[in-house]
Amino acid sequence: MKKESISEDEILMHMGVLLMNVQQFEFLLSQAIKQTFADQEELTKEKILSEDKRTLGTLLRELRKRTEIESDADSLLSQVLQDRNLFVHNLIHQEWFDTATMEGRDRVLAFLMPFTEQLNKSIRLFIAIHMRHGDEIGFESEDTRRIKTERGWELEQFLPHTHKIRKKDNQSQ
Repeated sequence: MKKESISEDEILMHMGVLLMNVQQFEFLLSQAIKQTFADQEELTKEKILSEDKRTLGTLLRELRKRTEIESDADSLLSQVLQDRNLFVHNLIHQEWFDTATMEGRDRVLAFLMPFTEQLNKSIRLFIAIHMRHGDEIGFESEDTRRIKTERGWELEQFLPHTHKIRKKDNQSQ
């Protein structure tokens, strides 16, 4: 039986959903940094939800500067940053990028599928951080209430990381 390839429309649709997930990840990272490291007077819903124009690389450097991240979580975030930059800035310039042919779509999927999986793990990590620290400061959004009750988020595996990503008491701002 011959293997069927994904259609061009399906791969482009996957890329669109993936772009929205990248945006969600960047928003959650920004929120996690604000919630975890902000001074008490900065911990308002308006400030936490405000737009943050820093780049993903800058946000990750700030997170690393402020706290120690376990090596597996740091590796995950480094890979997501690398793949995100390729996806957002340089995907169409890759010699293997081709959505018109079955072989080309297979090569594109060979990049997109692992990136999607790693990005989803990173999103769940930052949702877990958001939920843990949001509970601690009395901030709960409609999204976190829904996530706590919906099946499939599998946040339990990420909760141990949330204890390590904390503001250091002796660290100045």
